[in-house]
Amino acid sequence: MTKKIIYLPLFSWFYYSIHSFDYDYIIEMFSSDITCEEWFYLNLSDEDKKLAKDLDYSDLSDLFDKYYDIDYEEYDIDYCSEYLEAFKKEFSENLLKDIWIELLEYKWLSSPTYYNFDTDHINIEVNYNIKKIKQYLLNNKEAFSEYILKANTSYDGFSAYGTNVFEEYISKDDFEAFELTQIIDFYIEEYAKTIDEDIELKLYYNTSDNIYLTDYITLINNKDD
Repeated sequence: MTKKIIYLPLFSWFYYSIHSFDYDYIIEMFSSDITCEEWFYLNLSDEDKKLAKDLDYSDLSDLFDKYYDIDYEEYDIDYCSEYLEAFKKEFSENLLKDIWIELLEYKWLSSPTYYNFDTDHINIEVNYNIKKIKQYLLNNKEAFSEYILKANTSYDGFSAYGTNVFEEYISKDDFEAFELTQIIDFYIEEYAKTIDEDIELKLYYNTSDNIYLTDYITLINNKDD
């Protein structure tokens, strides 16, 4: 088997998506703590405690940011790692059995400077068997031909990178990293046709079950400041 680092499919992006840190939820917790005079509230100065209960959302956000810092970078890294684990739990056994791709480990998150032409990518390491994958594609030639015709055909505003011809796709000695991502993505698309479920949403929920937003919040001012 051969190792390569690829993009994990079925992950949209962090920027204003379901995967991003849920700041609104934290402000709701902050507001609740103010009402009940619990943890977030107890760290406020006496002056801010008097003001806090009458603040609207915008002012609450400003007050929260005055006292607390959020480690978004650490959250993103942990989320990516947990998302891969959720993905593996859902697909690793069948991926290995059906197309001989083994999901190994999370490597890093790559994010663009601007989101106009690219998006966030979870980079993972995989093991794969080239001959077994080619046989899987041959067994699904018609469906995969339609997939790459759509995925790898340029149009106005999009320049395709790979070939959209099936024979060219499987004739090479090895697959490019983006092609392995496409093959896994195709496999999941075919699987999705057999169920009535949003798979990315399911992976999000399974990931979020193991992510605790308060772990990424630190107190930057205390009530004596």
